[in-house]
Amino acid sequence: MSEIANIIGISKRKVLDNINKLKKLGLISRIGPSKGGYWKIL
Repeated sequence: MSEIANIIGISKRKVLDNINKLKKLGLISRIGPSKGGYWKIL
């Protein structure tokens, strides 16, 4: 999240909010653990 926030110029909290919105809409899902996993776009 830190890397994404730095690249697009928003706070880590806003990145987290946006990820949660995408999960709720069923557009992304987490594959694997927090470390070593990745986000899959559905």
